[in-house]
Amino acid sequence: MTIQTIPAIFVTAEHLLIGQAPTRGARLLETLTAPDSEFIHLDDVHLARRESKATRLRTLPRIVLRKRDLLLAVLGGGKHESPETRRFAFVDKRNYPAFLIVSGYEIEGSLQLKGTADPALAISHELKSFVPITHATISHAGGNGEPLAASVVLCNRDHISALHIAEAPRDASLLDTRSSAAVS
Repeated sequence: MTIQTIPAIFVTAEHLLIGQAPTRGARLLETLTAPDSEFIHLDDVHLARRESKATRLRTLPRIVLRKRDLLLAVLGGGKHESPETRRFAFVDKRNYPAFLIVSGYEIEGSLQLKGTADPALAISHELKSFVPITHATISHAGGNGEPLAASVVLCNRDHISALHIAEAPRDASLLDTRSSAAVS
């Protein structure tokens, strides 16, 4: 099996780790939710502090991150990471506008749900350990910079302190599916 990588930004409480996540052909969400490991690797890492993301602290060839301590994982690259896997794993879901607070980060975008739009039920029963938010905008309460646009951000469910889901599903035809706001 070939080792495939996906450009990604991993966010911890105080740091941003930018690099290539080896996924072996799986989607990053599947890698993060895989029960066989509590760690994820990141190659060609640029490490920065959250408050000064433009200043690189160091460059590392490889780092291991504990999944439970990750707040966010932001996909880079601007295209879907594994379209073949996605095609065969399709599940009919409705898109809802959503707003989340994840350890000081404010994320606004679209949340896909099979069931109810009730936030408490969604968190406790439907959403897995990492929650994908598409067409996302990420801001930080203490940040001075511009919000970050991302095609997909994966939010650690255990660090979600607030969740709002709009009652009406978002019309999928209104979403820009070209991922032009992808993180590069």
